[in-house]
Amino acid sequence: MEAENFPDIGQVMTDDVSVMIFTSGSTGSPKGALHSTFSLLKIASICIKTIGLTDEDRICVILPLYHILGFMLSLIAGTVKDAILVLPGIPKSANSL
Repeated sequence: MEAENFPDIGQVMTDDVSVMIFTSGSTGSPKGALHSTFSLLKIASICIKTIGLTDEDRICVILPLYHILGFMLSLIAGTVKDAILVLPGIPKSANSL
């Protein structure tokens, strides 16, 4: 799709809600935690700095992307740093492990 065919969604602000991730409910009912654009980028920058992530790295995504750590470390930090994300397939049988 050509860039000019995308709808104009306006400017993204740092306090805009970007994603809602649900808690497990381990201390009560599950709740939707809202994360802003700023919080996503701040957490991604902390992950990048802490592990020294570069655009030369490959990230094997073993945590589910609906989990906050899998989402933040793999998807967001990896994408921001332009790392390669590897999504392993599911083995066809236990014998292939």
